[in-house]
Amino acid sequence: MTATPGGGLGPISAAEAASARADLVDLHLFESYLAPVGVKGLAVWCDDCAKDHLHGWFQLRMALSQILAGLEPEHAVLDDTASETEFVSWDFCRGFAAHASGNFAVHPTTTT
Repeated sequence: MTATPGGGLGPISAAEAASARADLVDLHLFESYLAPVGVKGLAVWCDDCAKDHLHGWFQLRMALSQILAGLEPEHAVLDDTASETEFVSWDFCRGFAAHASGNFAVHPTTTT
């Protein structure tokens, strides 16, 4: 993905679009398993800030939708009152969903 002068990403490749769509499917599955037990979203490492950012389920869906539309996702984080214990990593979600569903091939090669 390459930024355009107007702040958007511009068109994304077919592979990037397929990856973002697969991430959306995974995200829906992760939320369906984990939201009922109190998980509010994901902790995502930010290379720019060199720390984890806490992203709610809705915020993550919006970011992936923006990427699919060729827009630059906002560099937004939840407020400081969010508890890190209520957020998990993408890898944790993938492992939890694989175990819960009995499907140990939940997009094993997708990295985010």
